[in-house]
Amino acid sequence: MHFHYDTSSVPATSVPFFDASCGSPFSCLADFEAALDGFLAGMVSEAYDPRGYVEKNLLLEICGRNYIALIDKHS
Repeated sequence: MHFHYDTSSVPATSVPFFDASCGSPFSCLADFEAALDGFLAGMVSEAYDPRGYVEKNLLLEICGRNYIALIDKHS
């Protein structure tokens, strides 16, 4: 069996599933340094709260409930 994968470029950001409390997205390496500087400044000023986002949205228990709800919805 042979699999073929599309090799075209897929536009993606650095934070596809997170919200603004986790930082600002960037899409190329050239933007990384400025994005990192902005992120670090946002952490110091408490404008960003990535840990809070994870605790609110991505804990195992929360993801498990979301997964079960998705299964129930499509059963």
